[in-house]
Amino acid sequence: MAGKYRAPSAWNEASELAHRSAREPDARLELEAVYGYGGLANLAPNVFYSSSGEVVYYTAAVGIVLDKEAQAQRFFRGHSDDIHCLALDPSRTIAATGQTADRELGGRPFVCVWDVHSLQELSKLVHGKVNRVAAVGFSADGKLLATVGCSAPQSVCVWQWARQIPVRRLAAGGRPTAGPGAAAREDEVDDRRLFWWASTGIQPEPRDEGGQ
Repeated sequence: MAGKYRAPSAWNEASELAHRSAREPDARLELEAVYGYGGLANLAPNVFYSSSGEVVYYTAAVGIVLDKEAQAQRFFRGHSDDIHCLALDPSRTIAATGQTADRELGGRPFVCVWDVHSLQELSKLVHGKVNRVAAVGFSADGKLLATVGCSAPQSVCVWQWARQIPVRRLAAGGRPTAGPGAAAREDEVDDRRLFWWASTGIQPEPRDEGGQ
């Protein structure tokens, strides 16, 4: 053996033990519990109750569903880097989580939409080249999802999330956007908060891989 590590004096490289040691072990690590809370520095709402009364939140790159009575956690593992925002749809059964830029996607972040009960990913919304997705929010009927890209200036994209289609892009201010607000008649953005308004006749815009 080269270097400072040496084999035991009785080591036999032709033995079954040597062959077994050279193989990948038949074992895997499993996530049992996540400690801590990753939303203290986040301006947007980031802890919710699901329709079944479980607590939905995130830490690092993990979406967490906590059963308080059983003191048991379940995990959504669809993200590749730190999550920065979370929202639940009006039914409290579907979550959206946005993360920081993914190097494997060329520096583009994405949002995962997932079922809080089954933990199944329902949709993945890849954004343009922004630093991260800073805020997310569902429309009143749950069919649309607004996402805020953290860049200079910030940008807002409204998605038909089930079809992974962006239907509108809006400019936001340079200050951090805190998250979704209440509903009335059209999409509106001020420099601190995204407000949902009921809108009709929105058509999907052409796909733009370099968009926000």
